[in-house]
Amino acid sequence: MAEPEHDPQLGERAPAPTAAESFAADLRKLRLDAGQPSFRTMARTAGSISHTTL
Repeated sequence: MAEPEHDPQLGERAPAPTAAESFAADLRKLRLDAGQPSFRTMARTAGSISHTTL
């Protein structure tokens, strides 16, 4: 597991990201790598999932 990042304002290390925060960051990276498609475009590609669910 990676070391938590240093937060200079606190003068100490920030807490490690939670599993949900890491998952959200991974999803953002995937979307960026895919060219930032709109949520409607991703919903069409996914099939029966609405853009509001995404």
